[in-house]
Amino acid sequence: MEKALGADHPDVGTSLNHLANLYQEQSKYAEAELLYERSLALLETSLGPEHQDLIPVLNNLVDVIKSQGKPQEAEPYYQQLLAIKEINLGPTHPEVFATLDNLATFYYLQGKYDDAEKIYKRMLASKERAIGRQNPQIVSCLSNLAMVYQAQHKFPQCESLYKEVVAICEKAYPPDH
Repeated sequence: MEKALGADHPDVGTSLNHLANLYQEQSKYAEAELLYERSLALLETSLGPEHQDLIPVLNNLVDVIKSQGKPQEAEPYYQQLLAIKEINLGPTHPEVFATLDNLATFYYLQGKYDDAEKIYKRMLASKERAIGRQNPQIVSCLSNLAMVYQAQHKFPQCESLYKEVVAICEKAYPPDH
C-alpha cells in the first residue's frame, strides 16, 4: 500500500492502526505501540493534529500503553484525545464525557486525587449546564466525585454528594429499582 499510495497517505496510517490492533490482540504490545505511534504521526502529518481520524488511534495507543503498565506515558495521549474530541464533537458530547470519565478514573487509580477531582468537577459542571442537576444521568458523575472525596478524606463533601445521589435516585426511580 505504501508503494501505491505513498508513505504519507492517510490510508497507510489507517492500515498501520489495523495491523497494530492485530498485534495488540496477540499480546504483542511493544510492536503494537510502535505501529500506533507511527500511525498517529503519519495521520497528524497528513490530516492535521486535530483531525477526528486520530481518535481511534489515540484510544488504541492509550489502551496498549496501559496494558504494558506504563500509565505515565499514556497521560499525554489521553490529553490529546480529549482535546481532539472537544474540538470535533463539542464539550458536551457523550464521547467527551466518556473520555473525561476515563481520564478521571485513570488519575484516581494512580492516587492523583486532586487531578481526578478537577476533572469530575469540570464534567459535573458541563453536565449540569446541559441536563440539570436533578437528572438521573448525572448520578454516576456525582458518585465518582464522592468516591474521590472519600479517598481524600473529605468526608462532609463525600456524604453530601452520596445523599444527593440517593435523593435523585429515589425521585427518578420506583422503590424496587
